[in-house]
Amino acid sequence: MSDIISKPLCLRLSSSDQAETDVADPILRTYHPRTPIGEALLALRRAYLESGGCLMGWDEIAAEVRQRRAEDRE
Repeated sequence: MSDIISKPLCLRLSSSDQAETDVADPILRTYHPRTPIGEALLALRRAYLESGGCLMGWDEIAAEVRQRRAEDRE
């Protein structure tokens, strides 16, 4: 599994720190969207990180899915 996706990413940056966000997030640094939807999704990712959002790693995603499925059974 890709190291880029497997590790959680948390940044506490303001919008004025866009260059730092791009350096800290390998996707923002290396991905070049080919479609308008790709550009929009990349802009949403940048905005989410700049607002203090944390991207989850695979383990955290799996744990949240398990938790939500357990809640649905109740």
